[in-house]
Amino acid sequence: MNIHLDVKEFKLKNGMLFLVVERPATPQVAVRLAIRAGSALEDAGRTGIAHMLEHMMFKGTRNFGSTDPVKDAEIQQKIDAAYAVVRAEQAKRAPDAALVQAKLADMEALRLEAQKLYVPQAFSSQLGRNGAVGVNAFTSHDQTQYLASVPSDMLEQWFSIISEQLFEPSWREFYVEKEVVQREWAFRYVNNPQGAAWLDLYATAYTAHPYRNPVIGWK
Repeated sequence: MNIHLDVKEFKLKNGMLFLVVERPATPQVAVRLAIRAGSALEDAGRTGIAHMLEHMMFKGTRNFGSTDPVKDAEIQQKIDAAYAVVRAEQAKRAPDAALVQAKLADMEALRLEAQKLYVPQAFSSQLGRNGAVGVNAFTSHDQTQYLASVPSDMLEQWFSIISEQLFEPSWREFYVEKEVVQREWAFRYVNNPQGAAWLDLYATAYTAHPYRNPVIGWK
């Protein structure tokens, strides 16, 4: 059986490439945004950034994702300041363990305070209110993709929301999400013999190529 798709291709002045297959009888649009930001493009020693950014893209922006954006931003600054102290102290030859624990406790208290303001899965929720379903994303070695199915008359809203999310993201819950990714690492490679075997295979087969690095990054 031969399947022919009439794919229309065009490019905007900013370089964004569009591939469009029209289906007039269907009131839904399957959208997929592919960004050339995969793990193979990361610098040595800084692996996992593309995957981490994919996680953070679901946290919303300053305009959506929090019931009080101003207070939320203030709390985030305090969390970042506390974490800076932790990092600086841990880098010392003889770190002050009590200070580190105190700052970590401050971060947790601030996180709980900020959590009261959060809209869970802000990005998905914002799209969902505009009729989108199947909102998801994934990172590969070569790209990061964001996908959804939206009503055809809401396509403009989808472009607006995804644009704001990509260019004006909020970093709320960054440190929490970092721990989520670390647990994901354990699930994929520590507690999964097949995953551990694939990790060794890629590291051996691509010794001098960035494909040797797992998409999630090295722990």
